[in-house]
Amino acid sequence: MIFGCFLLVVSFLLYGETKNFFARPGLTATPALWPQIILALLAILSVALIIVSLKAYQKEIKENKAKGIHAKINISALLASINKKVVAGLTATVAFILVFRPLGFAITSLIYFMVITMILEPTKDVKTIVFRVIQSLVLVVLIYLVFVRGLKVQLPLGPFPSHWFF
Repeated sequence: MIFGCFLLVVSFLLYGETKNFFARPGLTATPALWPQIILALLAILSVALIIVSLKAYQKEIKENKAKGIHAKINISALLASINKKVVAGLTATVAFILVFRPLGFAITSLIYFMVITMILEPTKDVKTIVFRVIQSLVLVVLIYLVFVRGLKVQLPLGPFPSHWFF
C-alpha cells in the first residue's frame, strides 16, 4: 500500500511537470501527450494497488478475528519488516528527481546510477567499484547520444556550458 501511495504521488507530480513542456502552436498532439498517458495509467494502477492492498489487509483482520487473534500494532516489528534497500532506493530516486534540473543530466545520472548500484548490491571490492563507475559513464554517454543526438531531445545541462557536450 505504501508503494502504491508513493507511485500515485510521483505520477501526480510528474503529470504536473508535463504541463511545462513546450508545444508549438497548431499541433494536435503535444510532446506531453505520451508522458501524460503513461502517468495517467500509472496513477490508475497505483490506485488499483492501494485498493488490492486494503482488501488484503481487511481480509487478514477478519481471519485474525475469527481465530481470536487481536491485532496490536507493534511499531518495532513494523519498522523491522521494512526493506531498507527499498527505502534507500526510493530516497535516491526522489533525490534524483529533485536535483535533475539544477545539476543537469550528466552529473545527476552518473551519481544516481552509481548510488543505486551500491544500494542494490553493496561492495567494498575496488575492482567492482571501478567497474560500476565505468559502467555508469558508458550508460550516461549512451543515453545522452540516443536522446540528444538521435531523438533531438534537449536534456538539462545544469551548471555546464553547452560546448562541453559534443
